[in-house]
Amino acid sequence: MRRRHRCLLRNILACSLLQVFACIAHANGPDGFRGMKWGDPVARLPNAIAVSNPPGCYGNRREELRLGNAQLFGVLYCFENDRLVRVELRSATGEDNLKAFEEAVITVFGQPLPPAPDASRHVRHFTPPDAPVGVSLIREVLGVHKYLLVLESRRAPGGAGGEKDEAKKAFGF
Repeated sequence: MRRRHRCLLRNILACSLLQVFACIAHANGPDGFRGMKWGDPVARLPNAIAVSNPPGCYGNRREELRLGNAQLFGVLYCFENDRLVRVELRSATGEDNLKAFEEAVITVFGQPLPPAPDASRHVRHFTPPDAPVGVSLIREVLGVHKYLLVLESRRAPGGAGGEKDEAKKAFGF
């Protein structure tokens, strides 16, 4: 009986900590991704390789293609005027992988915002329109990948800031 209570208490504590971390991440948004900060130049991206679509985006040849327990198809770092303004994470396919990808996003950013009445049912936003960083999860109906997570700085390039917390660090944020 005692062991059961300890297990229950541990689960409650873990859920509470996840909610706190998610609220912090939800409010602040990430200040970049995997060592790159918003506003960083392309030269700071290790092992950069330019991609043709979308223009201005680069991959890292040695990128870890995981987010939490999910396998990624690719990660793109997108630049405007040689400043990082957007990161796109594309999930690999497979229902279990898609579920793991979605769980990783919700763990870091919390539940998505309620959709606007005229919003697409395939796009979920995790930050309000006035947040310094936009976080959107797009469910693709066609294509090689099924989910696309977009992290986009809404600040002028070069004006990044903010503190990381442990939950964001665990996922590369």
